[in-house]
Amino acid sequence: MPIALIPPRVAPRADNTPAPAAGTPTVSFVSLGCPKALVDSERIITRLRAEGYALSRQHEGADVVVVNTCGFLDSAKAESLSAISDALAENGKVIARAIFEKLAQLRPADRAFFEQRLNDFNGRIDAAEKRWLAMMAPYKGVKVATYHRSFPNFADRFGLDVMGYVEPRPGIPPSPQHTLDLINEMKQQNVKLVLVEPYFDLKTPNAIARDTGAKVLVLSPSVGGSKEASDYIALFDYDITQLVAAIQQTGAR
Repeated sequence: MPIALIPPRVAPRADNTPAPAAGTPTVSFVSLGCPKALVDSERIITRLRAEGYALSRQHEGADVVVVNTCGFLDSAKAESLSAISDALAENGKVIARAIFEKLAQLRPADRAFFEQRLNDFNGRIDAAEKRWLAMMAPYKGVKVATYHRSFPNFADRFGLDVMGYVEPRPGIPPSPQHTLDLINEMKQQNVKLVLVEPYFDLKTPNAIARDTGAKVLVLSPSVGGSKEASDYIALFDYDITQLVAAIQQTGAR
């Protein structure tokens, strides 16, 4: 089934967007990378609409989520991993159901077994989400800086306030003036955490942390991003546990 992801800066998500008719397949589409990738995304969206697909205003509830990215820019590759992780955070059960339906189609005799595993996964996700939300509830509104726009959905879901970015434009190193402005703003707002993915150079984040008294926290963006993030639930368990510990250690607020 064709599917895709569109970030808020690309996809039309106005509140007056008509809801799709019942039974209409929906797509949430994120476009990353160079302008050519954006043009390709617009063509894909046009084709999907022509074939009867409706764009979802958010990942949650969409039948499928896809990331269209540029394979030539390392920053676009990195950002796509974060986008996929964000989509999974909202759409884990939807993706699990899509896998179940395909497996049941390929092996109909084992449908009952696959459905049992799906129900088990959904139950574990529901329990885990309650645990994650409870862990983060005391820290709603904590201000953080991130390397770039890496964690928008994660921040929204768990109540973080992203106040600035080390690298405001992916793939373009920050100017000295931007870094100085971020340092001054972090000092003014008493920001104590800088969130970074493991594949970025820590030189600039560490320099910012030294000047502001903040802590650089490396979070895993996807399963396998660290040895602790061995599966979908372990990924969020690890990231949220690390985040809560860092908030408590630094007194971030």
